Amino acid sequence: MPTVFISSTSEDLKPYREAARDAALRAGFRPDMMEYFIAGGTRPPLSECLAKVSASDVVVVLVAHRYGWKPSEPPGDGSKSVTWLECEHAVNQGKEVLAFLVDEDHPWPPKLMQHDGRRIGKFKEWLVDRWLRERFTTPEDLRGKVESALREWRERRGESPTVQGDPAKYLDSLRKETAFIDIRGLQVGTGKAYRFSIEDLYIPLTTAAGPIARRELAIREPVRLEDALKHSRLVITGDPGAGKTTFLRHIAFKMCEAPTARLPILVRIAELAEHVRTCRHRREGPTVAAAPGWLPHWLAARSVQFGWGLDAPFFDRKLKSGEAAVLLDGLDEAPNRTEREAMARLLENATRAYDKCSFVVTTRPLAYRGQAVLADFETANIAPLEPHAIETFLQRWCGALFSESPASSASHLAELSGALRARVEIRRMARNPVMLTALAVVHWNERRLPEQRADLYESILIWLARSREQRPDRPTAERCLMLLQQLALAMQNAPKGRAVQVSKGWAADSLAPHFREVPEPERLQRAQDFLEQEEVDSGIIVSRASEVSFRHLTFQEYLAAKALAGMKDADQQELLLTRNHFYDPEWREVLLLLGGVLYRQGLEKVDGLISAVFGDLGDRPTLLEEALCAGLLGAMVRDLQPFNYQPADPRYQQSIDAVLGIFDADKAYGIPFPVRLEAAEALGQAGDPRLRQDNWISIEGGGPKGLKPFQIARYPVTVEEYRRFLEDDGYQNEPCWRAGGFSKYARPKRWDEQILHSNCPVTGVSWFEASAYCAWGGARLPTEPEWELAARGHAGREYPWGDEGPDERRANFDMRVGYPTPVGLYPAGATPEGVADMAGNVWEWVEGWYDRDEEVRVLRGGSFDYGIEDLRSVGRDGGAPALKDNLIGFRCARDPPTIS
Repeated sequence: MPTVFISSTSEDLKPYREAARDAALRAGFRPDMMEYFIAGGTRPPLSECLAKVSASDVVVVLVAHRYGWKPSEPPGDGSKSVTWLECEHAVNQGKEVLAFLVDEDHPWPPKLMQHDGRRIGKFKEWLVDRWLRERFTTPEDLRGKVESALREWRERRGESPTVQGDPAKYLDSLRKETAFIDIRGLQVGTGKAYRFSIEDLYIPLTTAAGPIARRELAIREPVRLEDALKHSRLVITGDPGAGKTTFLRHIAFKMCEAPTARLPILVRIAELAEHVRTCRHRREGPTVAAAPGWLPHWLAARSVQFGWGLDAPFFDRKLKSGEAAVLLDGLDEAPNRTEREAMARLLENATRAYDKCSFVVTTRPLAYRGQAVLADFETANIAPLEPHAIETFLQRWCGALFSESPASSASHLAELSGALRARVEIRRMARNPVMLTALAVVHWNERRLPEQRADLYESILIWLARSREQRPDRPTAERCLMLLQQLALAMQNAPKGRAVQVSKGWAADSLAPHFREVPEPERLQRAQDFLEQEEVDSGIIVSRASEVSFRHLTFQEYLAAKALAGMKDADQQELLLTRNHFYDPEWREVLLLLGGVLYRQGLEKVDGLISAVFGDLGDRPTLLEEALCAGLLGAMVRDLQPFNYQPADPRYQQSIDAVLGIFDADKAYGIPFPVRLEAAEALGQAGDPRLRQDNWISIEGGGPKGLKPFQIARYPVTVEEYRRFLEDDGYQNEPCWRAGGFSKYARPKRWDEQILHSNCPVTGVSWFEASAYCAWGGARLPTEPEWELAARGHAGREYPWGDEGPDERRANFDMRVGYPTPVGLYPAGATPEGVADMAGNVWEWVEGWYDRDEEVRVLRGGSFDYGIEDLRSVGRDGGAPALKDNLIGFRCARDPPTIS
């Protein structure tokens, strides 16, 4: 790549110099120039300038109305400006000078003019006679003229325009960047990151299939995420560690391996955002922040940095022709909401300018809302890993560790698989790819897995800290973690709300007070050195351009919890309660993890925090306040289930009882739905007392079918109720399976996830499993006429509650929530007799056949992702009796008990 030296005075031509540098990048040149300087110092400025001229291939000179500094050291004599001397030096070395002079009629600020008319006039005459290319007015005018002149310079020398460039170096660089997965802290003898080939460890991810309304992929049987790439505009959402980045890297790697494929363009959105921010500050690049041209502009800048030999027009042509696939990672990693929304507008504009290209964007779901949502994009949500995917990963993991010993690989696989299956919590963690990897590493290093979530994160962070390169001047692993705890808490408690990415200067300022072992003037430098060392090889924090963040948000949250646990009780409670962080959603995970950390300090520490929360709540809290409290404390208690912890404060149970008001139609709708939902989930975790009551509703006989009286369950069967069937060996109880299906099933689909939501309807059960449960409980599935009579009543209601249309008060439907909710959460949608959830939430198996073919069983009631039409009391659908779907549950019916 040729180098162009840009010569000019500085103070009067700053925006023009930046425009010339931008033009050089666009034309495929490496720009070089002297920035602001003063005479003197250890290196003579003139000799330094001339050395840069010697190293260049061509010189661009910009001249306005200022002559500039006149060096007196040879070859200068105090009469010629440094710019003139640079041009003469270039000519003497046989280099071409491309001169650009300001248009004499263009207005110019008097303060930027130098009244040395005779000398600058002679210099301009010298340039005009031999080297003048163009006269310019504005920076934008200059940018285009310099770019054109540099392109012509290349053509005169027989160089092919870079727009026709060879991407071989680029593809080789991208292939090497994406070919490996580095696993830090794996103790295999080297103490450094262990590199696995991406092909050895990569496992296909799954999502939901088939586009539906509001451009979201419907939840059905899992399909490969690669299949969603058929959409040319795709947003992939996934929780931290779900595998979004690895997925994009694997796609890029495979495309590099296929020479006929489209050019893969892998972009970290945080780096693109910083590039736009920096260039706009320097007044370089496109004039509009959301211009699509920033994409090739950024790529050209990286080409200069890494020596790919490709310029902006090359990338622009590939994009416009549709010969590229743009893979954009981490919309959520843009530093703040404003820049995230700005990036969204830029990407939307890019899809219009480069409408023949495919675009794939990844983001965390919580960051993908409001103005950050991309117009005209489909959305695919990454599903948790299925058991077969986990098993595939474990096989590949063990095979890579014991590549020369199949017997050892099999033995380790058996141990690791057994450890992951031992506890529900561990199985749930293992459904996240990053946590699955962490579990595998911790098991390898410790030959065991900790029982509680906070303990597991502690193990992960300890082995990461201990895996760093050890040097005498470096803090110990324990000291490292203590400092990172303080940084995590500072970021969590940032003045403008939780920060997940901060400038390195901000981070150093936050850490400096904690280096009390050195004099105060040295503390900031010590903090900067610490950050620089840790981001290189700790794996806990990472550098994202000029900013720093924790590798995973969970690391930040756990370390912030550790820092909180180390505070005095009064200070801890002042931070959480007085500053209103306790109910802040951004602090929720910190508080849940804090419970586990405090438990290790002593039972009284957890009890003390819970009592402080109730003390802050006051003697007469509102239902809203109580629901918030019950929701969070219930989740905290659930997180401590491995320790069988129950709060000692009686107000905890009293609060849980009070929250039952969320299921009361007269009280529920004064509370925001998200609060009711969280409180209902917490109630389920603590033990929903409603599920232990007599929930049979009597229905009078009659109706068009002349039915006998019967009873139907108030709610669909819940996860908690179905769990009792499992624990009672219901799947091994053959008499319960007289309808068929015995020994063909082991448990409901995605059971490990479902048991975390104990008062939600059980789903993922076949018609056979539903029938077996009913038989076990001394009941049966309702017949279709029974179900319809319970829903319509003798008055023939249009919907279970009456004839008014469905809304968010009456039913969970049309993906307004997106998943099943706890039973009875829509009290306004119950029948007059009190039967709940007969419209929406989940489809319900009933006894009858769908048609005379007797191959499909009837489903009634609609579900959370179906529309209004399916909620009608007469609405029906069908499914094969073996179907297990997370949209389908059931409820029981029975004949009225005989009264003796």
